[in-house]
Amino acid sequence: MHDYNKEDQSLFDEAMSFVRIKKNKKKIAKKLVDSLPEEESPVSVFMAGSPGAGKTEVAKSLVESFGGNTLRIDNDELRNEFEGYTGGNSHLFQSAATRLVEAVHDRALKKKVSFILDTTLSCYEVAKKNIERSLNKDRAVMIIFVYQSPQNAWAFVQAREKVEGRRVPPDVFVKQFIDSQLVVNKLKAEFQKQIRVEVLVKDLTEQKAYHCNVSTVDQYLENKYNTASLNSIVNNKSEC
Repeated sequence: MHDYNKEDQSLFDEAMSFVRIKKNKKKIAKKLVDSLPEEESPVSVFMAGSPGAGKTEVAKSLVESFGGNTLRIDNDELRNEFEGYTGGNSHLFQSAATRLVEAVHDRALKKKVSFILDTTLSCYEVAKKNIERSLNKDRAVMIIFVYQSPQNAWAFVQAREKVEGRRVPPDVFVKQFIDSQLVVNKLKAEFQKQIRVEVLVKDLTEQKAYHCNVSTVDQYLENKYNTASLNSIVNNKSEC
């Protein structure tokens, strides 16, 4: 049970009520998917990495390089479908937006449309299920892990909050920074040659290195961070 005030609870309930109506989800999914071409050999790309790493910029450039015929599925952007969403209250719409992501993903698979799922990929169970669904449809599957130092990534998260109002709590940042790496490694160990994992290391907005078809992301990351060291970074930044 969420500990929301009356106004927040109302926004949460309205968003969940909206996505419980199948035709609402289907309408949004059709709007995003059906204008894109069906392909004989569609590709499923899963972004991975911490908040603020620069995944969305990479995903958008990929869509552009593919001629705009690839769907980008973004939980953050799907929150804009809900009345009352301001950016700063993104947590109220997380569950509802996830339902929309699932609906859009379902339709992309059904319509044989190539897509880029733009998430942190920090939940193993969900990621495993989604990858299995693509593999079961004989789709090529790639994970692109985008890495940015936690100092830079957290600075980007805070700068984005000032511009867009979209907030990532420090504890969520720390958890997703660690979990995204663990999940990618676990997925590669699970699926082996069935999936391809690429690592893009960034330094602010510049690409520092790109590693193709890796077996683990760890060897390409210069420094190792644990929960304590990450908490130190986000707490220091939060006080600025």
